[in-house]
Amino acid sequence: MVDRGHASVSRGVTDMASSIDAFFASDVYEESLNVTRFRVGLGFRVAEYDGVEPLARLRVNLSLPYTARRFNVVISSLSDDDEIDARVAHSDEDSDVAGFLRFFLIEGDPLQIVLDGGTRLRPEPDPFVRARVRREVPLGAHNLLRPTQFFFWELQEGLGTRTRVDFDRQLNHKTLLRLRGQATMTESSDGVELEPAALMFRNLNRRSWLRLELSLDYDTDPPRVVDRYTAGLSYRRAVWRNWLFVEVEPYFRFEQEHDYGPSPGVDVRVETLIGGDYGRLPSP
Repeated sequence: MVDRGHASVSRGVTDMASSIDAFFASDVYEESLNVTRFRVGLGFRVAEYDGVEPLARLRVNLSLPYTARRFNVVISSLSDDDEIDARVAHSDEDSDVAGFLRFFLIEGDPLQIVLDGGTRLRPEPDPFVRARVRREVPLGAHNLLRPTQFFFWELQEGLGTRTRVDFDRQLNHKTLLRLRGQATMTESSDGVELEPAALMFRNLNRRSWLRLELSLDYDTDPPRVVDRYTAGLSYRRAVWRNWLFVEVEPYFRFEQEHDYGPSPGVDVRVETLIGGDYGRLPSP
């Protein structure tokens, strides 16, 4: 009886984190998606050094029939592992188009093992294979640890590995804190790329959430400097039923190439999501 009660309480932070990831269509959610779903986003970015430029996102996830929910075909204009960076700062990866086959070797709670194979266009073809292992570890009533390990090979980067650890803390029924640590090494790099981040999610009402994000990019390659600090705020609202969203993301960047001077910008995007489990909005 006590164990069942503890598991029920632990599901509170797990369900809240999962609902937030689905609402914001986060990288964690996209990696785990195993249903047919279409995601299309259009908008624009206004930034001090980049001026005004259009933004476009396309992601098609097709769950193949007669495969016991094991295989998905994915076409994406934004790679899974670049979501956080691309949300609040300009990245050369924004225009990537990738197509790949995804195989769910183990899909369950709390362990998931997924294999990907396909190619990116940069604009030249860049084939890749990737394996991802993630586990959910509830820690008490209000904490959730989600370590994720990637192993990959890309034609341009060679062999590589990425370690990501997310620690979620449910502060109350409307607020969740997420601390993220991420480290990436590849054959083509001389060091480790470190990307720590802190995110705060706050529920405003049934259809709106705020996300505050603080992050930095640090490369241990000489001269070992922080490439960029970023502070961003995102307001996301479901404006029509549960499939049409508006998101406004003002941010400040402090980049080494600009002597760490403040560089403001804002992204505005309208996004439609058809399929998946977007009928389940986070509860207020």
